[in-house]
Amino acid sequence: MKIKITPHSLHGKVKLPSSKSLTHRALICASLAMGHSVINHPLLCDDTMATIHCLQQLGVEIKTAEDCIFVNRSKPLQLMGKLDAKDSASTIRFLIPVISTFCNQFSFYGSKRLIERLMTSDIKQLTGLQFEKQEECLIVNGKLDYPSLYLKQEATSQWLSGVLLSLPFVGIPLQCDIEQDYYIDLTIQMMEHFGINCKKVERKIISFGSYSPQTVDMEVDYSAMANFLGMAIFSPATKIYSPLRQSLQPDFRIFSFLEAMGVSFLREEEWISCQGNTLHETSYSLAKNPDLAPILAAVASVSGQTIRIWGLDFLQYKESNRLDAISEALTMLGARIEKSKDSLLIYGKKTLLGGVRIPDYQDHRIIMSLIAISSQIDKPFILEGGEAINKSFPDFYKLFASLGGQYESCI
Repeated sequence: MKIKITPHSLHGKVKLPSSKSLTHRALICASLAMGHSVINHPLLCDDTMATIHCLQQLGVEIKTAEDCIFVNRSKPLQLMGKLDAKDSASTIRFLIPVISTFCNQFSFYGSKRLIERLMTSDIKQLTGLQFEKQEECLIVNGKLDYPSLYLKQEATSQWLSGVLLSLPFVGIPLQCDIEQDYYIDLTIQMMEHFGINCKKVERKIISFGSYSPQTVDMEVDYSAMANFLGMAIFSPATKIYSPLRQSLQPDFRIFSFLEAMGVSFLREEEWISCQGNTLHETSYSLAKNPDLAPILAAVASVSGQTIRIWGLDFLQYKESNRLDAISEALTMLGARIEKSKDSLLIYGKKTLLGGVRIPDYQDHRIIMSLIAISSQIDKPFILEGGEAINKSFPDFYKLFASLGGQYESCI
């Protein structure tokens, strides 16, 4: 699907969807509990629907309603059908350790790009499991050797989260060497909500208890909010619903990153707006927040200032090679960027020229970040593969239009 974006000023109020990261974790924890659980205000998108599908193939009853998900497990987990993760790496990384506790051989299916993304160096840390990569399939054999596991933080923490989710079924402490990681904290927070006590002791994580059915409310997704904050910087009449003042979600740090760039925020009860857009030079690492790289690079490109973003090594393992994709797309729009192996040096302008056709990177965050700064682009531009936003934010275009954003499908 090709989308034509016509630059236009924005204004109004918008409420954003719930967290994809938390919805994944809540679905899995609820499925590991025997009994009925309810997830209120979930995010239903391509990725979380992939997790739902895979959990259903393990014998879990899951029903979606207007603004909640009902989860019921009434029998032991067993592999009952094809595990198709579509394009969701989170689904596979979270579920492989869990499934390996009761099944010695199974396969996950997904896109060619997804299977390639899974083969990062840290997969070798999953001692006891053997992986065979085919074009659109990952075959898993063996069982995790928990006593010999020693996980270090390399490309992604999702494998560690998957192992943590499986720990209550094996009763063995996990040895690990992990720096502060908010994604791990999110996993532990959700496990604790569902009855598991997790304790960090030196270089070990110990879990106690059994999963129990619960009702849980999802927080707003700060990865999604980041794009609308990017819009609000240049549209002071835009207000965004943000009820929380603190969150464990890593991308809650979007506020501190933008403040470092010179953005100030005004809070009126549970609504936030941006005051003034006189930005200044800064430099910061996104090693812990790689999903924020596209929107922060986009904002930097129209900041009028020189901004360096670094710690971007892991972007090559995203839906696209995201470091190359965001650099190329912004340059096509008229930005001036110097790209190195793990950083972007962005010489920000006040506006970008536009008037180009951006290729299909099959990456939801690239698309959203470019649309977020569209009010600062002079000429209409076309985005190939506009349907990629369904991966994480199906209502993105609808909410963009509610603020006065102008888009249309085109040939």
